[in-house]
Amino acid sequence: MLYWKGRRVDYTFAGSGEIMELRWDEAEILEILENGKESRSRKEGIFEIELQKGAKTRKIVVAKSHQYFSKEHIWLIIHAGKYSRR
Repeated sequence: MLYWKGRRVDYTFAGSGEIMELRWDEAEILEILENGKESRSRKEGIFEIELQKGAKTRKIVVAKSHQYFSKEHIWLIIHAGKYSRR
């Protein structure tokens, strides 16, 4: 179970597919969330966090959400990716 800023982290279907494709584990996701910087503004409650490592930049987009089954506030990873800066 992964926690960040006092909330559990979960994935959307698209977000989990992107993370599996990138082959990131929970430690790498947590490193990006904890050590990354908020890169640009999105809607209220949605944060884009980037962490540069060498020539590659890794990015995760998280959204505040509420899980009705467990009645708790959570973070949802809605997008994950990496790209090169020129």
